[in-house]
Amino acid sequence: MRSARQRFDLALTRSKKEVETARSALIAARQDFRRQLDSVMRREASARVEVERFRAEVTGVVAQASPERLAALERFGDGDRVAAWQVIAELTQASVRARVAAAQAAAAADVRELARLREIMRDNGEATAVEVLALWDQAYELDPSDYRTSVQQGRLAGILGRYPEGAARDDRERLIALEERGSLLLRARDDVSAARDLLTESLEVARGLAAADPQSVTLARDVLRSAALLGDALAQIGDSTGAQQRYSEALGISLRLSAVDSTSLTLQDDLAASLSRVADVLQATGNLTAARARREQALRIRRALVSRSPSSRAALRALSSSLDALGNSDSDSNPARARAVFEESLALTRRLALADSSS
Repeated sequence: MRSARQRFDLALTRSKKEVETARSALIAARQDFRRQLDSVMRREASARVEVERFRAEVTGVVAQASPERLAALERFGDGDRVAAWQVIAELTQASVRARVAAAQAAAAADVRELARLREIMRDNGEATAVEVLALWDQAYELDPSDYRTSVQQGRLAGILGRYPEGAARDDRERLIALEERGSLLLRARDDVSAARDLLTESLEVARGLAAADPQSVTLARDVLRSAALLGDALAQIGDSTGAQQRYSEALGISLRLSAVDSTSLTLQDDLAASLSRVADVLQATGNLTAARARREQALRIRRALVSRSPSSRAALRALSSSLDALGNSDSDSNPARARAVFEESLALTRRLALADSSS
C-alpha cells in the first residue's frame, strides 16, 4: 500500500491518465489490505479486539479532523508515515495549544470574577490589597492578553506603593493606563503634578480617538472622563481657570450625548457629575449664584435617576452627595434651607447604612 501511495504521488506531476491509473492501483491496494485485515481478524480474536480499538480511535480522530489533517491521516494510513508525520504532529500540537489557551482563558475569567468579589470585600475591610492583587496576578498568568487585568494589577500595585508602566497594545489601552495611573496619583494626593501630566496626555489620546470616530458614544465619553479628571487635577493645584475649561469641555460633551439619548441612565449620571464639577469651580471663584443653579440642575437629574432606580445604591449615594453640596453652598447665606437639605441627605445615608450594616 505504501508503494501504491508513492506511485500515486509521483503520478500527480504527470498526465491525467497516469493519475487515474495510479489512483485505481492505490484503491486496489487499500482493498487488498482490508481483505488481509479481515482474514487476520477472523483467525485471531485478540487481533480483532486491537483492530476494533484502533478503528474506534481513528474514527474519532477523523470525525474531528480538518481537511489538511484528514489528508495527512489518509497518507499515514496508506503507509507513508514518515511524510505524514510532520503534518499530523504540527496540526495536532496547534490544536493542543488552542485548547490549552481556551481552557486558560476560561479559567482566567473565573479568577477575574473571584478578584472582583474579593475587591468588594476589600472595600468593606474584609480583605487586603495584597490578597486582591494575588488574584489579579493569577488571572494574568492564565491570560496575559486581557488588558484590564493589567490595569487592575497596576491600580493595586499603586495602592501598595509600586507604579508599573504597563504594556498597552493600542491607543485606547494606552488611554486607559494613563487614566488609571493618573487618577490613582490624584486620589492618593502624593504627586498631583505627575497626575496632571498623565491626565493631560490621556486627554490628548482620547481627543484623537474621538476625532477619528465622531459617532462613537464610547469614545466621546472617554474624552468627557479624561477632561473631568484633568479638571480635578488642575483644581487641586489651584488652577481654577484651567479646571473650569476642562469641566466646561466635559459638560459640553455630556449635554450633547444626553440630548441624543435622554433615556440613558449612564449619560444622565454623566451630565449630573459634569454639572456638579462646574458648580464646584464656580463656587471656588466666587460665582455663588451660578454655582447654585448648576447644583440644582444636578440635583434634579439625580432625583430623577433615583425615581427610576430606587434600589440603586450608587444612585442614592450620588443624590446624597448632591444634597450635601447644595447644603454646603447654602450654609452661610441660608442656614434654614441648608439644614433641610442636610436632613434629607442624612435620611438617605441612614437608609444606605441600614441596608448594608457591614459597610
